[in-house]
Amino acid sequence: LKESSYYCIQVRDAQLDRGPAASLVLDRLVHSRVSPIDPTFLGYSYLRIYAGATEAAVAAKTSPSLLFVGGGAYGFPRYVEATYPTASITVVEIDPQVTAISRQLLGLRPDSRVQSVHQDARAFLIGQTADQSYDVVYGDAYSDLSTPYHLTTLEYDRLVYQALRDDGVYMANVIDDYEHGELLRAFVATVRAVFSHTYLVRQGKFTGTQAETAVVIGTKRPLDLASRARPSEGMVVVADEELQQYLAAGRQILLTDDYAPVDQLTAPLFLQRERIVDAPR
Repeated sequence: LKESSYYCIQVRDAQLDRGPAASLVLDRLVHSRVSPIDPTFLGYSYLRIYAGATEAAVAAKTSPSLLFVGGGAYGFPRYVEATYPTASITVVEIDPQVTAISRQLLGLRPDSRVQSVHQDARAFLIGQTADQSYDVVYGDAYSDLSTPYHLTTLEYDRLVYQALRDDGVYMANVIDDYEHGELLRAFVATVRAVFSHTYLVRQGKFTGTQAETAVVIGTKRPLDLASRARPSEGMVVVADEELQQYLAAGRQILLTDDYAPVDQLTAPLFLQRERIVDAPR
């Protein structure tokens, strides 16, 4: 157990059929589950969605440039490092203690190609120059049951858009109660206001009041996700018509720097908090 300036950090050991594993717990949220010895292990469904979407995004790239907003246990950065040996990988993680624990206990090697920047992600993006651009930006900056509001807004999405190359892809995971929550719908609506193409990818069917992690993808150009979908792993790309119906079924709040009530939008999650701690991911 370690207290940093941002989190109460724990590492819990586990045993999988394929060998030892460890979970990174930030405050009360099990943020990540990794194999310290196998970087290709993806412990959550949303990471397998990330993997399929990344295949589609960088299929034609020889040396893709990838930016992660939030490091956590560095599970997916380690995965892309192993899977794409010529990729340039940058992780913006606000808490240096999270990175230190990933190096000490969670398999992030001292000689890793992953470059860590300990800074607020928005400040990092504001400081980018015109010649710094990325093929993919990944959003994974959760703290307990909330998302930093300034990483959800229209203004933030515009910064991400500017940081992407002409065929760049932005993907972010959002935990929500699909039927009764409002954050996912607002997140999608805000991404749609900036990007030419927006996709919602889920893990199977959302049912009842179960909290799940969906992946929202924004692109400048069409992205062939269907050919990379992994039905056996529950990866389902929501059809355009179904997405329109989903958005129309509730409030489409545009999140802005002046109005981003993410805490209120996630209120239904607090009503089922014990379920969220172990929510399917």
